[in-house]
Amino acid sequence: MTEKKSMLDGEKQYHIQLKEGDIADFVILPGDPGRVDFIAEHFDDAKEIAFNREYKTVTGTYKGRPVSVTSTGIGCPSAAIAIEELANIGAKTLVRLGTSGAMQDQTRIGDLVIANGAVRQEGTSLQYMPIEFPAVPSSEMVSALESAAVESKSNYHIGVVQSKDSFYGQHDPNSMPVSYELNQKWDAWVKGGVLCSEMEVSTLFVVGSYRKVSTGALLVIYGDQKRQQALSKEDYLESILIRSGFNRIFKPRYINSIPNALSLSLTPSFVPPEIMAILYPASKAAFIANPSLTFIVLNISPLVVIVKDPSVNTPSTSKMKVSI
Repeated sequence: MTEKKSMLDGEKQYHIQLKEGDIADFVILPGDPGRVDFIAEHFDDAKEIAFNREYKTVTGTYKGRPVSVTSTGIGCPSAAIAIEELANIGAKTLVRLGTSGAMQDQTRIGDLVIANGAVRQEGTSLQYMPIEFPAVPSSEMVSALESAAVESKSNYHIGVVQSKDSFYGQHDPNSMPVSYELNQKWDAWVKGGVLCSEMEVSTLFVVGSYRKVSTGALLVIYGDQKRQQALSKEDYLESILIRSGFNRIFKPRYINSIPNALSLSLTPSFVPPEIMAILYPASKAAFIANPSLTFIVLNISPLVVIVKDPSVNTPSTSKMKVSI
């Protein structure tokens, strides 16, 4: 649905002040504009494209793969604007990279949470879908983020997170006129196993589903209200980009040999850009030229690309890493 129109300032999207060609199809979404530059330090050829209101964008490459980072500001309303306008100009994969507060005894500060669903305790997503509609990410993104966390030997959890509208409604609920409701629902989320609390994920998942883009969320447990603990800024930055192994989701995937074919566990969103144009029109078999190998694409599903190597006549149990 990238053809959807919105308020425009010339060719640029009204709020994020970006146009087609300014971003990669893969966009990382922190909330704080101050975290954009830290993330972009890991890019090659990083260039600031725009900074308007809470929306700061830097585009570059990571190991040859184009990638962008755009801040969304705090909360679901501003996040929805960023998601809509990024989708308008070609974003295909959006991953929130942010902070959260612990809600379970086993979630400790510095741990990572990969969201596989979100409690919609906010008003923005109701402007898109009825409350019965689940806020869930793309399954391939959950798998990719988990693989990165495992490879980096991080402490991580996968589960449901809570998205809310009021920061102080959580941190000082007893001062609110509706304290009875806030406390009652908080207790329900905790008893239901919700891992952590934050302010954008549910809208990312719902709007992303509507706009037909892949979504995911990787959160650091930044604070623990019950234990009165919090990470320092330095520890947060280390957790989110170094210990998390987040950059590993850009690494070339492995292909396992099977009889007369190779199975490439790689979604179209992660296919290197030089072969993406071949893979996206998945209706027909196609040849992929590689410096060392030539494959025939037999089938593409949301999770697996099946390719045949004409030079392979016998099965092999070995793994080959293909650099494209």
